Amino acid sequence: MKHLTGIVVAGQRLLLCQTHLDKLGDRRPESFDDLATFFAALGADRRTLSDRRGGERRMFPPRPELRRHDMGRRAGDPDA
Repeated sequence: MKHLTGIVVAGQRLLLCQTHLDKLGDRRPESFDDLATFFAALGADRRTLSDRRGGERRMFPPRPELRRHDMGRRAGDPDA
């Protein structure tokens, strides 16, 4: 796990990794909007999930057919 360091933004503590702290440098934004604007201006640091979402993401294997369907009565079934 990466080490996180806290900074104070708008009176609230925010944890950042060392990479983002280095990018921030001596700047101390006064609001979260200022912080978001700063990181958005870096451009290359835009958050993307495409590289992290490759491959199979299932935690469990797919269910067998018909297992997720309710085998009870349907609205269109005749009354018994």
